[in-house]
Amino acid sequence: MSQVDPQLLEGFMQEALTLLDDARDELGSGECDANGVDAIFRCLHTLKGTSSFLDLFDFSQYVHKVEDFVRDKQEMKDGLNQPETEALLTSMDLMTEAVQEADDPGILHLPTYAEALQALSDLRQEEGSLESFITLIEELKDRLTTDENEIGSDTLLPAVTEIRALMVKLSGADQQQLAVNFKDLEKVILAGKDVTKMVQLQLTVLEDLARNGPADLFAKYDIVSLFSDQKSLQADLTNGEKMLEWETLFDVYDTMPEVIEQAFAYFWEKGIAIDAEITWKEKEPEKEVESKAKVDSSIAETTTKQQPEKEEFFRVPGKILEEVSHNVGALVANRNTLENLVQEMGKHIPTTYRKHLKDSYTDLDHNVNNLEAKVSSLNNRRLRDVFQRLPSVVSKLAEELGKNIAVELGGEEIEIPRSLVKSLNDPLVHIVRNSVDHGIETPTERENSGKPAQGKLLILASRADDLLKISIKDDGKGLDTAKIRAKAISKGLITADDNLDDQAVNQLIFAAGFSTNKEVTSVSGRGVGMDVVRTTIESAGGRLQLTSTFGEGTVLDLFLPLDMGNQTRDVQLVELGDQAYGIEYCSLVEVMNVDDISLSSFQENNFFDYRGALLPFIDMGQFLNCVTNGQKSERIIIVEDEQQRRLACGVHGIKFKVKVVVSQFDHEFLKNNQTFTGTAVVGTGKPILVLNFRDISTYV
Repeated sequence: MSQVDPQLLEGFMQEALTLLDDARDELGSGECDANGVDAIFRCLHTLKGTSSFLDLFDFSQYVHKVEDFVRDKQEMKDGLNQPETEALLTSMDLMTEAVQEADDPGILHLPTYAEALQALSDLRQEEGSLESFITLIEELKDRLTTDENEIGSDTLLPAVTEIRALMVKLSGADQQQLAVNFKDLEKVILAGKDVTKMVQLQLTVLEDLARNGPADLFAKYDIVSLFSDQKSLQADLTNGEKMLEWETLFDVYDTMPEVIEQAFAYFWEKGIAIDAEITWKEKEPEKEVESKAKVDSSIAETTTKQQPEKEEFFRVPGKILEEVSHNVGALVANRNTLENLVQEMGKHIPTTYRKHLKDSYTDLDHNVNNLEAKVSSLNNRRLRDVFQRLPSVVSKLAEELGKNIAVELGGEEIEIPRSLVKSLNDPLVHIVRNSVDHGIETPTERENSGKPAQGKLLILASRADDLLKISIKDDGKGLDTAKIRAKAISKGLITADDNLDDQAVNQLIFAAGFSTNKEVTSVSGRGVGMDVVRTTIESAGGRLQLTSTFGEGTVLDLFLPLDMGNQTRDVQLVELGDQAYGIEYCSLVEVMNVDDISLSSFQENNFFDYRGALLPFIDMGQFLNCVTNGQKSERIIIVEDEQQRRLACGVHGIKFKVKVVVSQFDHEFLKNNQTFTGTAVVGTGKPILVLNFRDISTYV
C-alpha cells in the first residue's frame, strides 16, 4: 500500500475491518441469498471507494476485482452457492490480512492473492457476460448493414430474445468512478515511448463517459485524436486486441453503462498496468490536511449513499474503546464494593434510609449491568466467524485423501472476545486436518471394520459462565497407543522402562516435533502441528483434554477462559483460620455441617459417603497451612469442577455471597499456579484470594 498519513490510515483500517466483518456475516451459513449479495456488494463498493480516495491503488484494484464477481451475482439477482461462498470468504480473509499488514506494500503481490482471484474468475458465468453482449451487438450490426437478401424475423428473433435477456441481467448498475487516480500519473513509458498524455486522455474520457454519458463528449474532446491514440496503444499492448473500441462503447453505453468497467479493465488492468513503466507524482506535504478533510467527507458520503437503510455508525479508535472498557471495569468494581458494604453494614443502617439505599442500588446495578453488557458486545465476535471455514477445510482435504466425511457444527452463535478469534483459527484448522488425515478412515477401511462409509466430524461449542468449551470429535480409528509409544521411544521422548498408562502415552502427541507419519506429505509428517495447538491454547490461558478409544474415535476438548482479564463474579466467602477466601459460586454444590458426615481413610486419603457417592475430602485449612490454635473444620462444602467431578472441602466457617471483580495474576510466578483463580477486593477494601475449583484433580 502507498504512504498515507498514519492517523488517516488507522481510521481506514478500522473502517475496512468493520466492512469486511459485515460482509463475512452474510456468508456465515455457507450460502447466501440475493439480499446477502446486495449487502456484500455495498461493503465491497464502500471499501473500494475509501481505499481509492487514499491512493491505496493495489488494494483498491484487488477489491475491485472481487467486487466484479459479486456484481455479476447482484445483477442477476442471484445468491451464492457453497463453492462461491468459500471462494469469496478466502478473498475476504486475504483482504483482512492485507489491511492488517498495511505497512507491507508487497503483500498483495503474493501468489495466494492471485490464486484467490483466479478461483473467483473460474466460477464466473461466461454465458450472458458482457463480452457476449458486445459480440451479439457487433454481429447484429454487421447483418443488418449487409446488401444481401432481406433478413426474416425468424432469423432476428433468437438474437433479439438473447439481447433482451442480457440487458435485463446487466442493466441497472450504478455508474462508477474509475479505480485509478490518473491525474497523478507522472510518466507512462510503453515500448520505449512516452505515452502519458495518450493514456490520460483515454482515462479522462472513460471517466467522463461513466459520469455524464456520451452526449457532450464530441464537443469536449478531439475524438479523432482519441481514436488514433487508442489504435497506437493497442499496437504496443500485449492484450491490445481485447481493448473495447470507442465506437462500440458509444453504441452500447445507453443500454448498458456498465460497459465502462470492462473497457477500463481491458485498457488499464490487463494492458497499461502490465506492459508499461508507470511513475506517480509525489504529493506535496501541505496538501495532506486538505486531503484528509476530503477523504473523511468522501468516506461519509460514500457510506451514506451505499447504505441508506442502515443506522449510523462511527469509527472508534481501539485505544479509546480499551479505555472505556477499563473505566466500565472500575465502575463495576465500585458497584460491587457498594453492594458488599450495604450487605456488611446490614442492620447498622437505619430503617428509614435502608430502603432508599437499596432502591438506589437496584437502579445503579441495572444500569451498570446494561453498560457492561454493551461494552462487552463491542469487543465480541460470534464463533461462526471461526467455524464457517472449517467445513471447507474438511471437504478439500477429504477429497484429496479419498475420504467421505460429514461435518456437524454447533454453538456457532456463542460470542467470544475478538482477540480470541485469532487464537482459535490456526489451532482448530490443525486439529481438523489431523482428524481428517490421521483419524477418519477411507470408505473402504470403514466398511471393512463395520462402520458406515461416511465418517463424522463434530465440532461443538458450549459456554458455562466465563468458560468456553470446544469439542472436536471424530468416529475414526482412534489413537494407536502402541504406535505412539514406539515412536516416542525412538525419538527419545520416553524410555522403554517408563511405566506410562495409555492416557499419558496419548498425551505425547503434543510433544514438539512428534509425528507418526513416516513420509512428509502436503498434509502431515513435517513434525509440526499438535504442539503448536497446545502452545497457542495455553498461551490464551486455556487447556486441552484428550480422550481416545482405539477403533472408535477421538475427542479433543479445548477449554478457554472468556473473561480475558477482569470480570464480575459471584463469590462465596469462607473462613480459613483468621483469613477470608473466595469460592466461585458456580462451583458450589452444597454446604453441610461437619457433624452430619462420617469420614473414612484409605492410604492417607480421606473420603466420605455423599448421597451414595464416595467423595475425596480435603481439609482446606491444613492444605493452605492456615490453621491457628488447633482449629477444626466446622462446615463442609461440596464443589464441582468443569468435568462434573466433585470434591468435599472442610472450612472453618461460611460467610456471605458477594459480587466482586476477580483479577487474574500478572506476576509470572503466580500465573501458572493451580490453587487460586485470582484476587478480589470486598466492600471494606480487604483483599481476598479466590480458590480455583475448575479442576479438582489439582487437590487430590
